[in-house]
Amino acid sequence: RTAISPKDAFETRQDLNEEEAAQVHGVKDPAPASTQSVLADGTDSAGN
Repeated sequence: RTAISPKDAFETRQDLNEEEAAQVHGVKDPAPASTQSVLADGTDSAGN
């Protein structure tokens, strides 16, 4: 079936964009991921 509802098309496009963004950031700039985990750990310690 070739008919796709706008919602399905939007969700599919969003998934592809998220995958591409993750790949680009992972290759180009790996720092943000480690920075986020460090910030999350600091927040957890401060909360406890």
